[in-house]
Amino acid sequence: MNNEHDFSYAYIEAGLKLEISPRWEWTAALREGNSIDGTDGERFGKFITGPSFSFDKNNEVELRYVRAFRDKDARAWQIGYTHKF
Repeated sequence: MNNEHDFSYAYIEAGLKLEISPRWEWTAALREGNSIDGTDGERFGKFITGPSFSFDKNNEVELRYVRAFRDKDARAWQIGYTHKF
């Protein structure tokens, strides 16, 4: 649910992680999503891929390329940081 548009959505994502070394991984995933309530124009697919680097068991940085298609047509680069507790 969100407060920008009046619809709810859900998605499912299948992906693979390839461990290149103890610190490096590569991710490839396909995400399929749609509005739950049947709102038009909210069907999307995303291809997501890129490397991850683990500094230690609790800290990781990710670089991702995302290509969206269907009702949403976009390309993006993302940088993310994850801290695990």
